[in-house]
Amino acid sequence: MVITNLDNQYKNFKKIAKSYLNSEQWDIVEKAYNFANNAHGNQTRLTGDKFITHPLETAKYLAELHLDYNTLAAGLLHDVIEDCDVSLADLADLFGEEISSLVQGVTKLT
Repeated sequence: MVITNLDNQYKNFKKIAKSYLNSEQWDIVEKAYNFANNAHGNQTRLTGDKFITHPLETAKYLAELHLDYNTLAAGLLHDVIEDCDVSLADLADLFGEEISSLVQGVTKLT
């Protein structure tokens, strides 16, 4: 198995987040990562990196601040409304109103 920069980036994020989240909270964050990664699919950044590297780096910064799991999940999901075929209603159904509201707030900033 080839270890990629994305794999290492995810492992670093996971190590930080799991150092203070409980397992139920981590499960929601991991669900958000998997959802965002699937939603962004083969999208790439101008650098050629997979698009998910940006939301993952955002979530890592939030985890370094020990912010709550809803904020980490929103960090991972913050571009799916703008860049993917995902609605706020979809996010609310899958992740609840608090996370979808956080994503909406960030989306309005850009």
